[in-house]
Amino acid sequence: MANDNYYFFDVHGYEKIMLSEEMIWGRSDKCDFVIPDDGASGQHMKVRILDGQIYVTDLGSRNKTILNGRELEPNKEVPVNPKDVIQICDQEYSVSSHSGKRFDLPDLSHSNINILEDNTGGFVDRGFDAIQKEQAEIEAKEDNSPGSEGGLKGLRKAKRYIQALTEALVEIDLYIKQVFDMQDERGKILRNIRDTETKISKATHQKVESCKKDITKHEVERDSHAREISAEKNKIAEAEKLISAATARIETQDSQIALLEVKISTLKENHGLFDQLVEMTQEGKILEHKIKALKDMNLKNKKEGITKEIKSKEEDFKNLQSQFGEDLQTGKKKKGPKAKLSLK
Repeated sequence: MANDNYYFFDVHGYEKIMLSEEMIWGRSDKCDFVIPDDGASGQHMKVRILDGQIYVTDLGSRNKTILNGRELEPNKEVPVNPKDVIQICDQEYSVSSHSGKRFDLPDLSHSNINILEDNTGGFVDRGFDAIQKEQAEIEAKEDNSPGSEGGLKGLRKAKRYIQALTEALVEIDLYIKQVFDMQDERGKILRNIRDTETKISKATHQKVESCKKDITKHEVERDSHAREISAEKNKIAEAEKLISAATARIETQDSQIALLEVKISTLKENHGLFDQLVEMTQEGKILEHKIKALKDMNLKNKKEGITKEIKSKEEDFKNLQSQFGEDLQTGKKKKGPKAKLSLK
């Protein structure tokens, strides 16, 4: 029978596991709790509650049972206390218990107890290391001038740090409560499923005599249905003759339809050629208008005018270069405004 006051807390799966007076843990599906790890033994560990104390025993497992970093001696029962951590291969379980309404939380500074599910289905990291990192970033932005760490400024920093840790603890408690509530609801659903399966199993176990009577009754009904089926088969045979004659008539009509479809296809092709002719005629007219518009622009004369202008400006540019070279050689300074080259 389950005990509402004692739990193991799955550190990785973030699941509250209700303990009973005595449980066998292991990889086998016949265990009271199945460990989801291929490295676990079929029967790996025993958990027992006696006089308000939780005890665990390693059952000679292949990969050992670790309690707070130390291997347990096989087949030796040892007591565990709230916040102790039991490791089985890659799985970790924190020992927890209820005292009134108070729940003993796992150590929040533990490297694995820092991921909580948020309300949107994502994850938020509020571990102890994250708080320290935030505090370091805040302090890096503060004034580092001499004497700035003492007095009132130092007190303010310490107060902000404590406040951040307190807010993180409140947030973690809230998420833990939400997860535990969901685990309780899941446990109720599983118990309802087991109860329903038990009722179904009982309902299917009928007495032998009752079953024999039902068999006789069903055999009589079967023979009656067999006679009805025979009569219906005779009717079907007559109907099949009618269907065969109708099928022959349908095949003849299908042949006629096929001939008509060939004729319709030929007519559609001819109609499509007329449509193509109309379309090409319209495209020809559009091209003719474009060609006329381009001819009206007198592009050839414009091209000749621009070519002459380019040659003239290139000649002016060469003259300016020659003049500038002569001025450099003679050291002569040209009076008046400087000559400008226009490339317009």
